[in-house]
Amino acid sequence: MRVLLPLFLLLCSCSSKAMNGDGYSCVDIGMSEQKLVECYGCPYATCTKEDGSKVLEYIERFDGYQRKIMQVNYFITVKNGVVVHKCSKTSYPPGYMYDSLDYQSQKETRGAAKPL
Repeated sequence: MRVLLPLFLLLCSCSSKAMNGDGYSCVDIGMSEQKLVECYGCPYATCTKEDGSKVLEYIERFDGYQRKIMQVNYFITVKNGVVVHKCSKTSYPPGYMYDSLDYQSQKETRGAAKPL
């Protein structure tokens, strides 16, 4: 029983329908493309290279303050129906895109005193 519980937890953590950091770590070189799509759904984008391999892109976004604060792109290369390479890229939006007034709530603005 002690052996089955960790195995069950590992299988459950790798069986989500959206790609995330845990799912990405469960993608192994040699995994079939069919199994990859079964576990994580259709990719956001697919690109076919000149050598016949395909790059499947999955995206995970993190939101906060009602906007994107971080994005992770997972790139998985498949050749002849088998995963041969994987990499990820993390990006953050530039800080100058947001106005400091955006962080103030509507409640604070409504409660301010009005000039006479």
